[in-house]
This record gives sequence, C-alpha cells and structure tokens, in this order.
Amino acid sequence: MAPRDALFRPWSWFAVAGADTARPLAADPGAAGGFINGGGGLSWAPAASIQTYAFAMLGTQVNQDLEQGYDVAGGLRLGIASQRFSAVTAELQGEWLGGIAGAASAHQRLRAELQWSHGVADGLRLGWRMDRRDGVSDTAPEIRWMHYF
Repeated sequence: MAPRDALFRPWSWFAVAGADTARPLAADPGAAGGFINGGGGLSWAPAASIQTYAFAMLGTQVNQDLEQGYDVAGGLRLGIASQRFSAVTAELQGEWLGGIAGAASAHQRLRAELQWSHGVADGLRLGWRMDRRDGVSDTAPEIRWMHYF
C-alpha cells in the first residue's frame, strides 16, 4: 500500500468563471463577456508553507468583440504559492495556451499576486499580469475577488 501523503496523493483540480473584456488593455476595451476555465493536474507541497502545481487546462470565452464571438483554448498552467502568514498568500503562475476553436490563438500569461484571505472562503487578490497574444505584449495590474467553494 502506498503512503498517504501530499507526494503520493497529489491530484488536484481548478475551475474559474467570471466576466472580462476581450481587449482589457485597449483604448476601447469593448463589451464585457464571460469566461470559464478549468483543468486537472498534480500538486505537491515540498515544504509546509509552499505548494507547487501543474494543470492541463481548457478554457472558453464568449464575447461579441471576438472575431467569431467565442474562443476555445487548451494548454498548461504551472505555479507556486507560499503562505507565510495565515491570511496572506503569495503566488507566481504561468499559462501557455494554444487555440482550439473560434477566435483562439497562442497565448502566454504570467501572474504575480498577493492574496489577503477573509475567512476560509473569500480573498482579495492584488497582482500584476503580463500577457502575450499574437506577438503583442500587454501588462496590467489586477484586483480580483476570489470565492472558494
């Protein structure tokens, strides 16, 4: 029988849904649309306050400003998170996505974030996002409210 610890039972998953624009950093960001991303993979805690992860992911976005009104992309998400204090988490995350259908294209994203947790189910994330899509790079600060189920 295999030991029951974080290394031998590492399966994990994520799902994210929300609203954003197809061109968040453009002078005219356009209409708001919706997105759903999710995937499964492995996570491992090499130390008590550190969590690393790798996910295969699939995402879709629906927005009238996209060429075909939607896109579907798949790829990989890698990250590391550290929680030094009970209410503060730092995270560094990278995503590499390839287009599958619709207006999707190759897309890379790097995020650096700090989260202040409010109880066990809610947190406020402040971060910096760097995107590269179709040879164009954008950077922007982000503020996100996270609710965990």
